[in-house]
Amino acid sequence: MPNWCYNNLEIRLLNENIINALKLSLDNEVMFEFLCPLDLGINIDGKPKWDHDVALAKWGTKWDVSSLHYKYNDVDKIFCLNFDTAWLPPGAFYQSLMKNDDVDLIRASYHEAGMQCLGQYTNNCGILVNNQYNYNDIIPKKLGQEVGLDNYSDEPVFELNADGDYVLIKQKDETV
Repeated sequence: MPNWCYNNLEIRLLNENIINALKLSLDNEVMFEFLCPLDLGINIDGKPKWDHDVALAKWGTKWDVSSLHYKYNDVDKIFCLNFDTAWLPPGAFYQSLMKNDDVDLIRASYHEAGMQCLGQYTNNCGILVNNQYNYNDIIPKKLGQEVGLDNYSDEPVFELNADGDYVLIKQKDETV
């Protein structure tokens, strides 16, 4: 069983013709296969074929999303999504989105508690940038709030420092 990585993603659709199709796909917890298909064909049951190594190469994780929730802003054409992935954030998927003419990746954030890392991907003039932090780093307040460090109910324990950023104050099995 994998560690689960919690993810947030904001994307803008540049092709309005796929909005309803994407909503339907998201309602069925299918995002990666819709926006970045593995292109392996279809099984006899009508579902897309899957291959572990191809999924890792195209998505950066072995399965499509889990525990998906989304909101759509009709005015700005922006989807705000949160979901889980197996082991890691889907960096290769985000890289693929950067090449997709139908989608504009705005930003993404992630938190993988088992590996004690978190971070955010941003689109910097068409270049995907990953700012990753581990638990011993000073974590920017906005990122910490976005991934839920202020509501984190398990150890480790974080608090805000004098600059308003998150710092680790207690690790598992560690006394204060």
